[in-house]
Amino acid sequence: MEPTTRRGFLRVTAVSAAVVTASIGLRGLVEKKVAWVDPVGGPDCPQPLYVERLGADALGRYRVKLLVETPWESLEYRLEDALIERGKTQINVPLVYPYTTYQPGRYSYRVRLESEEMTVETSDSAYFELSSYRWFV
Repeated sequence: MEPTTRRGFLRVTAVSAAVVTASIGLRGLVEKKVAWVDPVGGPDCPQPLYVERLGADALGRYRVKLLVETPWESLEYRLEDALIERGKTQINVPLVYPYTTYQPGRYSYRVRLESEEMTVETSDSAYFELSSYRWFV
């Protein structure tokens, strides 16, 4: 085994730094995500959604689609467009309650943001649960 010279040590250090920098940069490109601030919400309540991880190249207008999983069916709602600007870290998305009468069960929500260049979707769901037992009728 050869002893490491100062020049060899510096060369290995520079190569390691370049590899780490490249991997962090590539991870940032792959990880274009949006995420719920808090996964627990309520019917027809606005729920904050983090959008700061989209990156500077993803600024612009997005079509917002709300994907709802009810105990009986899957629904999709087209919501108002969102404008993602520099410095904007979150938008509020209403968790639309799809029925006019009380329907007990668990309701899960995901959001899909679509622009001309890209489409991103929440990986986790926001949700609320309506109990079959009601205090007031």
